[in-house]
Amino acid sequence: GPVADTPPPIRGNGPTTVPAPAGDLDLVNNGGGYVTVTGMPDDSTLRASGTGDVYVSRPDGDLTLVNDLTDGGDLYVDRVIDGAAVNVSGNGPTTVSNPAGDIDVANAGPGPLTVRCLLDGKTITTSGAGDVNVTNPRGSVVLENAGPGTATVEGVNVGQTVTVSGEGTTTVANPDGDVIVHNDGPGRVDVTGVADGAAVITSGVGPIAIDANGSLSGVNMGTGAVSVNGLNDGQSLEVRGRGD
Repeated sequence: GPVADTPPPIRGNGPTTVPAPAGDLDLVNNGGGYVTVTGMPDDSTLRASGTGDVYVSRPDGDLTLVNDLTDGGDLYVDRVIDGAAVNVSGNGPTTVSNPAGDIDVANAGPGPLTVRCLLDGKTITTSGAGDVNVTNPRGSVVLENAGPGTATVEGVNVGQTVTVSGEGTTTVANPDGDVIVHNDGPGRVDVTGVADGAAVITSGVGPIAIDANGSLSGVNMGTGAVSVNGLNDGQSLEVRGRGD
């Protein structure tokens, strides 16, 4: 796309806004204040460097991010449109919050990528060598993980469903209580941090491994193999269902 004028490095402690750049943007924030970029055009690239935080608000479509922020600088993206693709590379940490619907994220790494507050029932497609963390989803999650990086879904609400497909490894970590995990495989799904006494209901054809933190109720309604690890002396395991 067209290349917008490159601003000089930003310094100082006050907030700065860069509204509606015409195309790709190189941004250097060496200040203590945050920089907000609004209205990045569809299929544009933002290269962020420096030590200060950068916020990308309401981009107009697909977005490529090269995150070279250092020394505590973070890159935040808020409210990408339904169906948008976000491609991330670089060493700095990136957080994508409040996507408006389905989202496709590719993390080349090595920096961590976090997706927060995915809407109930929406699909997140993940790929790339870098890991992707999906935190505090607002309901059930549909995750397609092509890998090779690990996708982690953390903090699923009580009674919600995580539906997984793809060849990559997926972790369902620290669910708030009972959780339903459906794996259409072939990648393995690890369930960790399950609360003592909670139920894990599993289904699908793919393998699922559960790391128990206490007594556990397991219901396997699928044909995939389910393993339970980490039970200690005196803890109980109740198993029901028709699966292995």
